[in-house]
Amino acid sequence: AVALCEWSAKTDSHLGFSKDDVITVLEKQENWWYGELNESRGWFPCTYVSMVTTNNTQT
Repeated sequence: AVALCEWSAKTDSHLGFSKDDVITVLEKQENWWYGELNESRGWFPCTYVSMVTTNNTQT
């Protein structure tokens, strides 16, 4: 997912990010998604990101 704008984490379980950051989404629950960015993981509101698909495969 690509961040549409900056979002600051409100708690330790949240993942803050800057505009245009690329977040790896690991789990989705209604309006909150769980993702990873720069070795940090946490929940963030899905309305702040745009889902993108990639052709990259991890080995």
